[in-house]
Amino acid sequence: MIIKLGMWLSIILYLISWGIYISPALLSSKFFQIIRSYGLGLAFLIHSILLGFIFLNITQWPETLTTDALVFIAWLSVALLLILRERAENIINAAVVPVFAVVSLIISI
Repeated sequence: MIIKLGMWLSIILYLISWGIYISPALLSSKFFQIIRSYGLGLAFLIHSILLGFIFLNITQWPETLTTDALVFIAWLSVALLLILRERAENIINAAVVPVFAVVSLIISI
């Protein structure tokens, strides 16, 4: 129950930060830039804690292989976006990464 609640919380935070990112009117405000930055970071932190908990306590391979892979791929895509922010924005459309993470997490739930 707590795992699913944490997943949904990180999904909501990813969506909020993504919505602010794609809206030029909101992105021009300093307040929304802070919300976007901390929202993405908090969602990533919750996602990381849940990923560690899932891998250490809940995983029963091979039954949960697909779910675990989707959660890890979503985590990895956001991690690369956070680490390589400027390079990632030059290579790919950075607005797509949170959407990809959200879709992967929803499928895994």
